[in-house]
Amino acid sequence: GPRSSPPPRPRPRNGDLRDITREIVGLGKSRRWADALLLLASLPQQGIMPNVFVFNAALGACGKSMQDGFVLPLLADMRRCEVAADAFTYST
Repeated sequence: GPRSSPPPRPRPRNGDLRDITREIVGLGKSRRWADALLLLASLPQQGIMPNVFVFNAALGACGKSMQDGFVLPLLADMRRCEVAADAFTYST
């Protein structure tokens, strides 16, 4: 018979920001900084507000790949999202 499509993925709750952070860190370790930034950019469209840990992971992903040109735009995005930077933000 016809295959039923899987149910839509539930929108991540705040606790799932840990999973998103881990995913971005993993992308950074694989030098997939562009994928990390795409994932970060997709969050507000899904109704998910990134926190400082998600932003720090994205900054780290860019840093590992020497993509320094994305640091200032990411910091500006943090301000737009009203996410306060922490000591780790400025050390990445």
